[in-house]
Amino acid sequence: MQTSKCLLVLAATVAGMCVPCSTWATDPDTEIQAKAREALRQKMESIGQLNEAFAEVPATSGADPAAVAKAREALRKKMMQIDSDPSQAASTEAEARALREARRSSGGTLAFPPIEKPASPLSSDQQQKLAELLKRYQADELTPEEYHRERAKIIGAK
Repeated sequence: MQTSKCLLVLAATVAGMCVPCSTWATDPDTEIQAKAREALRQKMESIGQLNEAFAEVPATSGADPAAVAKAREALRKKMMQIDSDPSQAASTEAEARALREARRSSGGTLAFPPIEKPASPLSSDQQQKLAELLKRYQADELTPEEYHRERAKIIGAK
């Protein structure tokens, strides 16, 4: 009997929750909602009409058929001219061959000259002293404070 009472309470609770949901769905739209729904419907119809219109229109409908034929003929003539003139084809083939050779000789990438580093503002004597100081610092002969103090002295004494 206990189980049937729990089942009855559960069923009543679920039914009570569903009643407000069904009334929400059937509430009439406000005036703003109705206008928005109508505008959305009209927009969707216009998009559908545009899609149908584009599907029905052939690709050359906007162009004059005589102009299309003239353009195609000019294209054919240009292609035949390129095919019949071996010097144009040879120059492009020679360029392509040179590019392939350059890539092959550089291991697949084009070789560029190395970028030169700018000249150091320090003299060779200063550079030598800085190198010795760095070696001493890396060998833990100097503390960081001592290293930076000595480095500032060397750089400051131009």
